[in-house]
Amino acid sequence: MAAGVVLRADGGPGIGLGHVARALALGEAWRRAGWAVHVVGEAGAPDMAERLGRIAATRHAVAATAGSMDDADATAAIARAVEARILVADGAAFRAPWFARVASATRATTVQLDDGDAAASLGADVVLNPAADAAADAYRGRAGDARLLLGLPYAPVREEVVRARDAAQPAGRLLLTLGGADPDDATRGGLAQLAPVAAEGGLALTALVGRANPAASDVAATATRLGAEAIVAPPDTAAVLAGTRVAVAAMGVTVLELLCLGVPTIVLWRDAAGQREAAALLRDGLVLAAAPVAAARDGALAPLVRAVLADATGPAVAGARARAAVDGLGPRRVVEALAA
Repeated sequence: MAAGVVLRADGGPGIGLGHVARALALGEAWRRAGWAVHVVGEAGAPDMAERLGRIAATRHAVAATAGSMDDADATAAIARAVEARILVADGAAFRAPWFARVASATRATTVQLDDGDAAASLGADVVLNPAADAAADAYRGRAGDARLLLGLPYAPVREEVVRARDAAQPAGRLLLTLGGADPDDATRGGLAQLAPVAAEGGLALTALVGRANPAASDVAATATRLGAEAIVAPPDTAAVLAGTRVAVAAMGVTVLELLCLGVPTIVLWRDAAGQREAAALLRDGLVLAAAPVAAARDGALAPLVRAVLADATGPAVAGARARAAVDGLGPRRVVEALAA
C-alpha cells in the first residue's frame, strides 16, 4: 500500500478557496512522489473538486463543523482507516485543541498551515507558513517543539502555474483578482476605477472571479457595462495569470502564483497578517505597491496603478525578482522535508 497523506482544508463563501488551493498544490506533489492522497471535507467549489480529481485524490465527507471536536474525531478516524503517515490541516478553524484531539487518536504526523495570526493557537508537529514575513522568532514560545517550515521557498504553487512559467504568453492584460470569495465585495468598485486606466494604457481589463464569490454574476454585469471582461473560475487559471502585464491582487495564494510567473503585481491586504506580508514583499522588491483592499472602493487604486504603468523599468525588475523568489518548487520541498 502506498504511503498516505490526509488533507483537511476549509473553504467556501466568506472564507475563500485559498486553503483548498494550497491543499491541491501539496496534494499534487505528494501524488507525484507516489503517495495516496485523501481529501477530507468539501472541496469548496466544483472546479476545485474537479482539480482534486485530477490528482486521483480520494474524497471523504465529514458532516461536522470544521475545527470542532466531532470534526477532529472524524478526520482522525479517516486517517486511521487509510493508515495515513501525514495529516495536514489548513484553515483558521483548526486550532491547538483540534490537533491535540487528532494526535490522541492517530499516529500520523500533523501539519498546520499557519497564516501568521499571532493569536492563533498552534498544536501540530509541523508548522508550515509560506509567507514572505514568516520568521522563527514569531513562533518562540507558541509552537512548542514543532518543526517549522517557513518562508517563500515553501510556497504552495500548483503544477499548472509552474508549467505556465515556461510558456510564452502575450502580456496585454490588466488583471484584478480579489480572491475566491471577495468577502469585501470590492471587485466592482475596482473595475470602475481601473476601466479608464486600462484604456489609457491600451490594455484589456479583466476581473478574475472565484466561484465562491456570491456576487459573481453582478461582477460580470459590471465588467460588461465597462467594456471589461469577467472570467469566473476558469479551467486554466494559470493561463489567465500568465497573460497579464500588471496584476492587482488580494493577498493570498494567487499572489504567490503571480510571483512565480513573474507578473508585476500590486497587492491589497485585508488584515494585519496580510499587511505584514505585503510589507515584506514590498521591502524585498517582489511587488510594485501595497494598499488595503479598501483602495478598490475609495478611489485610491486608480492613481496607484497609473503610476505603476508609467514606470518604464520597475515592473520588469519586480517581476524578475518575484520569479526568482518563488521558483515553483515549494510543494516538492514540503514533501521532501516531511517524507524524510
